[in-house]
Amino acid sequence: MSRITGSRRALLLGCLLLAGTAPALAATPAAEDQAEAVSLDAIVDEAVARYHLPGIAVGVIEGGKVVRVVTRGETQAGSGRPITSRSLFKIASNSKAMTASVLARLVDAGKLRWEDPVARHLPGFRMQDPWVSREMQVKDLLVHNSGLPEGGGDLMLWPEPNHFTRADIIAGLAHIKPAYSFRSGYAYDNLLYVVAGEVAAAAGGVPYEVLVEREIFQPLGLQRCRV
Repeated sequence: MSRITGSRRALLLGCLLLAGTAPALAATPAAEDQAEAVSLDAIVDEAVARYHLPGIAVGVIEGGKVVRVVTRGETQAGSGRPITSRSLFKIASNSKAMTASVLARLVDAGKLRWEDPVARHLPGFRMQDPWVSREMQVKDLLVHNSGLPEGGGDLMLWPEPNHFTRADIIAGLAHIKPAYSFRSGYAYDNLLYVVAGEVAAAAGGVPYEVLVEREIFQPLGLQRCRV
């Protein structure tokens, strides 16, 4: 979250600087376009320097079309492979919205309900508290109120690569001590979205990757996205 906030502040600072130095008279469209291009380059260069990024790609979309692309650096530091407008990036927790959307599509299709116990779809699902294991519903997996501590169990996800499977991650939940009572607070977690993906796979009858491709990528025409 802090990295996102920092980026927004950097962007806001760039916008404020532009606003403060704008001429009193309206510039021509060509001059404005050139100024915006220079400004975007400067903002990207500042972000690369501030966060020590090995590479970055930034696109500006206007009216549903990509009107500007800025790339810097390499796909991996020292690799010599430059970032291009075609480079694929991991999107990390942005994928949570896709997992939730897949579940919603399955709910609409009548293959599960938000109020279903998680254990109905994953009989081996266990939290440390047996009562929570029984009471946890599908919708609880998405809202960060399970009682897990913030980032609890993330060492099963990172650093990458590692040898933890999804089954290992789900089994590991039973060994994570809760930080607060079920549904009584908020703490951001990642592991229950792994559970949510496996619930979707169980209800949908196909692997999670197939569901995302079928329910999200194909309808939106995202031909180059990968899971």
